[in-house]
Amino acid sequence: MSKLFPPVVMYLPLAARKVGHQDTFFRFHSCFVYGWITSRIYFEKTCLNTITLGRQVNFYMTDDDETNFVKSVKETGNVEIFPNVFASDRVEPVQVLPNKVSATLTGKRFFLFNHNVSSRLFSIRNKDGSAYSFDWTRSSAIEFQRCFVQDGIMYPGRIFADSVAYDLQSKSSLPKEAEFGRWYESLAAWIRKYYRPIRDGIDQA
Repeated sequence: MSKLFPPVVMYLPLAARKVGHQDTFFRFHSCFVYGWITSRIYFEKTCLNTITLGRQVNFYMTDDDETNFVKSVKETGNVEIFPNVFASDRVEPVQVLPNKVSATLTGKRFFLFNHNVSSRLFSIRNKDGSAYSFDWTRSSAIEFQRCFVQDGIMYPGRIFADSVAYDLQSKSSLPKEAEFGRWYESLAAWIRKYYRPIRDGIDQA
């Protein structure tokens, strides 16, 4: 079990009921239930598979919530945001996130990279050779999936980080920097501080 990312209790989405706050209400979707919620809630879990061990915090953010979160992230160091796909092998950051969030993985998935924490930044060529993707299995980066609204339903976003760097070609792996784990935890702590957790179907406001 990774020392960087110890296991945590899984948080489940809010049961179907209205929450009495003045924020804009969105109908939200998850793999568990449908309901009515405001933004600024989260749930988190440990992810374990045969390749990686990581943690994620899932959340519901409005555009203004996302702006505040990204501002906070950039205050943690020399942080850049990278897209999921590149036209060449040169890893170029985005200066501003697109106003419209696509429901596709390529459109909603970005990566946060802190140059003060790591120099492990890689791209990988797609199988058909038409483009390059951000190599999240080797890079010490935090995946940032944006929330999006479709047909009046808000779908959750997340931050996700692996504690292990894995090279698919050489089949080798090594732990990522301890500082990277601490950086991820600082972002997760920011969300826990300003958002309400959801656990066992109960809003923990």
